[in-house]
Amino acid sequence: MTRADSEPAMEVDDGMQAARVLHRPPMIEIPQRDDPPGGDFLKSSEEQVMPRRDLPKFFSAACHDQGDQKHGGNEALPIVLLAFVVGLAMIAGLVVVGTHKAIIYSGCPLGINGCNELYGKSKSGYLIQKALEQYDIPEELVFIVVGMLGCLLCGTVLAFLPPDLRFQVQGGGTIQSLVTVASGDVLPWQVIPLKLILSCIYLGTGGSLGGEGPTIQIA
Repeated sequence: MTRADSEPAMEVDDGMQAARVLHRPPMIEIPQRDDPPGGDFLKSSEEQVMPRRDLPKFFSAACHDQGDQKHGGNEALPIVLLAFVVGLAMIAGLVVVGTHKAIIYSGCPLGINGCNELYGKSKSGYLIQKALEQYDIPEELVFIVVGMLGCLLCGTVLAFLPPDLRFQVQGGGTIQSLVTVASGDVLPWQVIPLKLILSCIYLGTGGSLGGEGPTIQIA
């Protein structure tokens, strides 16, 4: 190959390199950060602790003014916090037991919810059946009529409640408890007696739901 044949090829290569340079995208400079990625999550505990407004400071287990104390230390929890948690657990346990007993005795008119031979309460149960025994009314009809009356009573009470209170009272109670905890709201005090009364009426008249959800919400 002669030199004259190679010169056009070299010119073509130079032209392609020049075109590449002209069409090269501009370099974008990324500003450098002084802190590493995730630095916001690696700040000191003093900067991460937010002031609490819902409880006094001595009810909190967060570390305050402890210098460079790292996780895993041997710092004991405040005695006031431990006493508060123990007392709260005891109150919740009493509420759970009381709700469970109320649901049991609410079933005595029909002999359901454990107010029967299952818990040794056969004498206290079946009140409606014993009262209607002389009329020879089928037991199935008694359950149907009492169940309809119970649903009618519960629905009437819910219809006259305000919308925000109705949302807390209606249903099982588990979803309402989760929503309340996630949003940080406070349950109105009216929810406790209304939920207890409506749960006893519904379950005592043959409702098909369980007592776990109402117990969780009440406690």
